[in-house]
Amino acid sequence: MTLRLGEVVLIRMEFHQAAGVKVRPAAVLLDTGDNDFVAAPITSHARHSEFDLTIAEWRGAGRTPLIP
Repeated sequence: MTLRLGEVVLIRMEFHQAAGVKVRPAAVLLDTGDNDFVAAPITSHARHSEFDLTIAEWRGAGRTPLIP
């Protein structure tokens, strides 16, 4: 299956300090053409690092929030 840039997928995220898994949304950044792809997590919780981006005009892009 080929994924497109910006496509939203659900991925299984394993906990680092405890047993368990959650399914979380992520945006596809790169599909390598095999069974691997690169994705960025999508969250409603603001983060504060030099690598985090805020999507300010998501409503104008026709997007809806995953969590109301």
